[in-house]
Amino acid sequence: MLNLALNARDAMPDGGTLTLATALEERGGKPHLVVHVTDTGTGMSEEVRRRIFEPFFTTKEKGRGTGMGLALVHGTIHAHGGAIDVTSREGEGADFRLALPLLPPDPEAPAAPAAAPSHAPFAGRPRILVCDDEAVAREATAGILAEFGAAVVTCDDGAAAVALAQKEPFALVVMDVNMPGLSGTEALSALRRHAPALPVLLVSGYTFDAEVAGIPFLAKPFAAEELVRVVRGLLA
Repeated sequence: MLNLALNARDAMPDGGTLTLATALEERGGKPHLVVHVTDTGTGMSEEVRRRIFEPFFTTKEKGRGTGMGLALVHGTIHAHGGAIDVTSREGEGADFRLALPLLPPDPEAPAAPAAAPSHAPFAGRPRILVCDDEAVAREATAGILAEFGAAVVTCDDGAAAVALAQKEPFALVVMDVNMPGLSGTEALSALRRHAPALPVLLVSGYTFDAEVAGIPFLAKPFAAEELVRVVRGLLA
């Protein structure tokens, strides 16, 4: 909702109206909550409308957007079994519609027991780059990975991460999303241009419920076992 509201604000540089509305609808024979986020801004062309949920696609000037906001919205909604679409024309604003399925009133099924974490070291002593502007978080993450046999290199901003990855080979980059200067998503975009196949794990205290936009994501704070499980999967 915040990403959609911020986009609506940016689409109304001379002011306008942001409207939030909810409704209950039947979709495919199942009840859904539908949320409308509507603005009276500049609108968009059909070509732009078709691409707005693509990761890194943005119509904003350089430094004003990463192209990840709507991709995160799209990924989160679909991870919850929902759908999102948009109606817009140039000069006539935009209406985003989010449809989320309602839970049935059945008793909650007991959760399956979590799989026990593997304590085996990573194979082959992988080189992992950890980038986080918070020293405590950076060193804690690096320490966990080193304990499982990784050769860890650390840095504290996105620009340094990009520079290191361009000079040295890494098996994986673990990077915070919110950093001053070059953010994690901006650094990820630069890394993709340099090394498209390099696995990158984004971490952040701004939580999302799923791997969004096809990019592995881990919400802070995370347990050591959770970090190791995700990293082990990416390395494999």
